[in-house]
Order: sequence, then C-alpha cells, then structure tokens
Amino acid sequence: MSPNHSTPNQTTIMIHAELSTEANARLQSMRRNSTISSILIAILTVSLILIILGFLIIKPIFTPDVAVIAYISPATTSDPTDNQKPKRHSPSRPSAPSASSMRLMTANSTSDIAIPAPDIEVMQPTSEMGVGDDFGSGWNGDGAGSGEGFGGGGGGFGSSAPNAKGLRGTLVDFKKKPSGSPVKDYDVRNPTHFIEAALRLQRADFSESSLRRHFQAPQKLVLNHLAIGYAQADTGPKNFGAENDIKPSGWFAHYRGTVKAARSGTYRLYGRGDDYLSVYIGGKAKLHGHWPDCFDRYVGTWKGSESAKPGPFGNTLIIGDWFTVKEGDTMEIDIAIGERPGGKVGFVLQIEEQGQTYRSDKQGRSILPLFQLAPISTEEQERIKKDFGNYEFDWENIPYFPIAK
Repeated sequence: MSPNHSTPNQTTIMIHAELSTEANARLQSMRRNSTISSILIAILTVSLILIILGFLIIKPIFTPDVAVIAYISPATTSDPTDNQKPKRHSPSRPSAPSASSMRLMTANSTSDIAIPAPDIEVMQPTSEMGVGDDFGSGWNGDGAGSGEGFGGGGGGFGSSAPNAKGLRGTLVDFKKKPSGSPVKDYDVRNPTHFIEAALRLQRADFSESSLRRHFQAPQKLVLNHLAIGYAQADTGPKNFGAENDIKPSGWFAHYRGTVKAARSGTYRLYGRGDDYLSVYIGGKAKLHGHWPDCFDRYVGTWKGSESAKPGPFGNTLIIGDWFTVKEGDTMEIDIAIGERPGGKVGFVLQIEEQGQTYRSDKQGRSILPLFQLAPISTEEQERIKKDFGNYEFDWENIPYFPIAK
C-alpha cells in the first residue's frame, strides 16, 4: 500500500478559531466609532463648502456698487462796488476759508468717472478768541500786533474757550464750605463776614489751598482784560457755570497767571470794583480799587500813588503804584474781584504809561486803555462800548502784557 493514500478508516480533523466575547465587542465598537467619525467629517466638509458658496453668491446681492458723484456749484462772487464800513484799530485777521455748497447724488450703476466728496473741515471764528490759538506775531514798540486777539467773552468775566490763554480764574462762594454745605452764621448783610474772608485770601497770597477752603464753581474762565459794566450780581456765578449753586452774593473770583512785558516802560493801574477789586504783581499790591464803604478795611497801609479820578460807576477811580519793566520781563499777576451783598456789580481795570500822551474827556480825566494781555475782538470792543455808555477807552495806545509761554 502506498504511503500517499489513506485508508478508508482515516479521519480528517478541522480546527476553527473563534474570538472571545470581549474581543468581539471591542471590534464592533471600533467599527461603530469609525463609521460615526466618517459621517461627521463628511457632514462638516459639506457644511463648510455650502457656507463658502453661500458667501460668494449672497454678498454681491446685498452689496450694490454705488458711485458718488459730486457737483460743486460755482462760488458766488461779491459785487466789488459794495460799500464796506471801515473797522478802526481792530487787529487784522486772516479770512476764514469759504465753504462752497455741495449737492451729492448716488447712482446704482458705476460711472466711468467718479469724484469722491472731499472731507473738508471749515474753521469758524468765534467772537471770544479769534481764529488763532496763540497771540500771533508782530509785537512791536507801540504795542500793535498782527496776530489774533482774545475776545474776552463771558460778559467780561473771561473766556471758557478750550484754547484760551490768559489769567486762569476760579470763583468761590464764601457762604458755603467746600462740600457745598452752608457756612454757619454767614450773613450777607454783615460786611465784616465778607471782608474777613477776603482778607484771609489776601494774606494767603490767594493760594490754591486758601481758595479750597470755600465752595468752588465747576467752570474755570480765562481773563484777558477786566471791563464789566453795571450788571446783575448773578452774572458772576452764571458765567462760571454756577448759577444754580451760588447765590448772587458773597462770591469772590480770583485770576492768576504769569505775563511778560511786550515793551519796556513805567506803568500804573487805574480801577474800581463794586464791591471788591485788588491787583497784585509779583506778590505785592499795586492797586486796591474797592467800593468806598469798606475801602479802608481792605487796604491797610496801602495809599496808592495820587488822588483818584472820575470813574464809570458814579464815583472815582483809584490810581495804583508805578512799576517799571523791561521788554520780555515776566511777572506773576493776581486779579481778584468780589460781590458782597448782591444787587449790582461793576469792575474796570485800566493802565497808564508814563510819558504817553492821552486825550481827556469833559471831566478832565485821561482817556486810558484797558489793561490787556492781547488785542481783543471788534465784537468785544462793541460790547464794552455798549456796557459803559459815554465812558471812553483808548483803543490805540495799548501796552500789552501777553501771557508768558
């Protein structure tokens, strides 16, 4: 029998390998996770494609092309034969840029030529400070200048313009504590209460700490000149933005700054205040021009340089001490004004230059200029002329004392 052939009794044995229950469960879980991941990836891919296509298709629908075409009308020409009234002795100003009117049209179709509307900022001059932010140039020996002048504004109490330059002013209320609560037993009818508070500020050289002992108005003003014709006493708090917080009595305004002499010379101040006016230069009193009923109680040993002259408020002007400066000299100046009982207020501060010739009015008073840091606007001059009536000022021979930079 050949060894390659089995006998009929030989049995063939088949071996089958089977996975365990745990291995089979893990295999099924892996297949299920793989299937879910494939489905999620497919969904995210399709969604991203749809978003991109949607953005490309929808954007042009909601973003039409708009062309802006500007038509500029011809500038209106003025008749050269128009009569122009001359303005005397007012500082020259550059003319403000002219603004041409524009009509804008939009079209839904794109034009071959499109002119965008220009972005032009037109500077508007104000009646307070002119159109410049500085004194300009051209200070010369006679005090004239070609720069833009201060208008003053604020009814004579100062300007609130952001670019104003001058003596910085603060108004305080003697009737209130810094918190705003009333001062106990302060009586506006008793002059001693106001006088004692004002003297404390004088003795403290009008320091910031001494002013902070009283309630302060929220707004600061900048003073270029002092010329306040007779007005209601509430104009002080009103111009400092405190008409609702400070009653028109027992208030005190202080202005301080460092100025320089535009030319060499010897000068003295003239002034009067209803009820309080003091001017200190370099920490020394150069003028006390208070109302007569309390004058002696403020001034101490100060006498002034000579007898008083007729003033605008029905009584005399007080004449201050002479002081000499050289061109370019700097000095700190304090001007303080105040109102005691309420009613009416009025303040004026003028300057005389030694050796200068001035006109005289019918009462024999020299017609003097205002003490000024810089030229003032024509509008402010007109306000002063209106408020002071027949009382004249010299608008030509002005020795300026600009704020030191």
